[in-house]
Amino acid sequence: MARRKNVLPKLVALKRQQAEQEFYTARKAHEAAEDEAGRLARALKGLDAPEADIESTLLSLRYGHDRKLLADMQENRAEAAEKRGVMDEARETLKRALNSEDQIRKMS
Repeated sequence: MARRKNVLPKLVALKRQQAEQEFYTARKAHEAAEDEAGRLARALKGLDAPEADIESTLLSLRYGHDRKLLADMQENRAEAAEKRGVMDEARETLKRALNSEDQIRKMS
């Protein structure tokens, strides 16, 4: 019986560790998507800078660089929202694992 009693806490600890790893991985992916969104926004703002060369601005408008940046930003926002959902799921899984660990400690 004692051997069996020690197995459950180990299993729950492994589940918690896996949940922590998944959460941190999801968080890093979300942060990377947010950073990319910031980079795209800064690039778009750079097109509106008053000190920008008129020729480069005209070339950007002619070849659709601004439209591409806007499309990339929308795509990136959608990706960030998806990664946020994955991160929230991982957070809930981690909460459940931590709760299970606490309940096992209370029972012991």
